[in-house]
Amino acid sequence: MQVYLNFIDELVELVNAASAEKKKNVAIDICNKLFPHYQNYSTDKVDVLLLNEAIDYCKLSNVETAKLDDYLSRVVDLMPESTETMTWEESYASNAVEVVIEFLQYRKDNSNQHIVDICSLMIDNIDFQLAEKNEDISDDEIFAHPEMLGEMKRIKDMLK
Repeated sequence: MQVYLNFIDELVELVNAASAEKKKNVAIDICNKLFPHYQNYSTDKVDVLLLNEAIDYCKLSNVETAKLDDYLSRVVDLMPESTETMTWEESYASNAVEVVIEFLQYRKDNSNQHIVDICSLMIDNIDFQLAEKNEDISDDEIFAHPEMLGEMKRIKDMLK
């Protein structure tokens, strides 16, 4: 778990020092990586299209607050119902929606915390995937796993 805490500390420093373009690119990358999880989860093509449109809108150089608010109000409704017994698929879909919500909020207020949260959600997704593959894996084993370490490095490298 200390590996994760160290990663978050370093991530905060990197995000605070990164250019707006690097932060936007990290958010786009993670949204694109997690989007297929929502696509696989949702049976409603209109919902999938909405999530994709929101990502595409965030990619634009100039965005309008009213349009961001409109997307936020509609994307929030795409979130799978949160229960104590969420399936892995629901958890992945939830993270996919949450990163888009965070990206919309970042484009609205430019708060670095949204970028940190987006990166953290990507790490959560890797955590979920490793736990799904091996129910007996410990947190320490998850954060020492090559897949997790690789993703942490990849995120940090994108921000440098």
